[in-house]
Amino acid sequence: GCQVGGTSHNSVGISGLAVLALLGDPDKYEAEIRASVTALLAGQAKDGALTAQIGHTFMYSHAIALLACLEAGKRLELEDQWHDPIERALGFLESARNPNGGWRYDVPPMGENDTSVTVWGCLCVCAADDLGFKVSPASFMWPLRWLVEATDPANGRIGYNSIGSASARIEGFNGEYPTDAAETMTAAGLRAQYALGLNAEIMPAIGKSEALLSKTGTVAYVGEQKALDFYYLMHAGAAFAVGEG
Repeated sequence: GCQVGGTSHNSVGISGLAVLALLGDPDKYEAEIRASVTALLAGQAKDGALTAQIGHTFMYSHAIALLACLEAGKRLELEDQWHDPIERALGFLESARNPNGGWRYDVPPMGENDTSVTVWGCLCVCAADDLGFKVSPASFMWPLRWLVEATDPANGRIGYNSIGSASARIEGFNGEYPTDAAETMTAAGLRAQYALGLNAEIMPAIGKSEALLSKTGTVAYVGEQKALDFYYLMHAGAAFAVGEG
């Protein structure tokens, strides 16, 4: 299986990210991908969660690991033994979604929306739908409504937890990344809307978000210490790939 460094309660999410990277060449890494997906699903809890519910960010790990399993199923043949665990994991994801919005940290949800977590949820339900899993229409509609509500109509900036708001910054964790250096949530929100099948022709506000993102470009370094903002690069790279395609 695929296990890489990181704090123990985040290992499932980190492993999911590694699987998503290996899926860049699924033929070359098929054996590793299959073993990793099997290992991720083997650790599933009775309620469908793919990770221990520790801390306030475990929903990231669950959604990322679930997306890795779904994308593996899309690019490789979906193994029979994966189907039921993935279905249970999708059920857990749905139980964490706000009835009238997207996702954040709490299960059951507390009514708060967070674009960053919501994007991972959107990617999961879209991938699940592509694979033929039954997904509630509400899992598409309400998260999209949140992304629209979080978008500043003046400039297209997609906010973190309110209209146009900046990403969270925690000293000693990601405090070195200036919020004005990269349009991280705009990139993430665009990626999710593209996955939902939307574009600027269907939704003009997307055009403003695209224009804003293009001004930032693929800047790699931010802050006085020239720290790499990998989260921005990941979402922006995916968004640019679709937007330019």
